[in-house]
Amino acid sequence: MNGRLLFALVFLSAAFSFAQSPSTPAPSTPPTFSKDVAPILQKNCQVCHRPGEAGPFSMLTYEQTRPWAMLMKVDVQTGRCRRGC
Repeated sequence: MNGRLLFALVFLSAAFSFAQSPSTPAPSTPPTFSKDVAPILQKNCQVCHRPGEAGPFSMLTYEQTRPWAMLMKVDVQTGRCRRGC
């Protein structure tokens, strides 16, 4: 699965977790970048998205990654970026 798609899915799942029906118990802790998103990025994206590599921006930290969230969403939806891009 495309790393950007996974990244978008994690953020979307966090958003939907707040919109769950009252009968569904809320998660004990909300998703975090370091615990939930970073491992996905490490597995699927950081091969290219780190300093000195092919990716046009680094995805090593939340601060580096967050400004690109909307572009990443579009890229995932259109299939623009593939692993090994």
